[in-house]
Amino acid sequence: MSVANQIQSDWNLAIKKTMKPKFIDRSEQIQIVFDSRGNEYFFKPETEDETTFRVHRPDGINCTVYKKGFKKRWVNKNYVLPKLKW
Repeated sequence: MSVANQIQSDWNLAIKKTMKPKFIDRSEQIQIVFDSRGNEYFFKPETEDETTFRVHRPDGINCTVYKKGFKKRWVNKNYVLPKLKW
């Protein structure tokens, strides 16, 4: 292999490693939300509007909360929420 081909091959490999995948399979995952204290809640995406959404707390209570205080992340479907931190 010539030097030019090796450089091109190394360059292509480096670009491939730095690019994020275009599609992430989330069929086996669900979204949860967490607040500033680290409490986690199941997220109900179908109830989301401009400022609020509905969550299911680990103690069994469903409630509507403001989006501003929460961040989302993906977890596996069999994820178990930890107890609330007060």
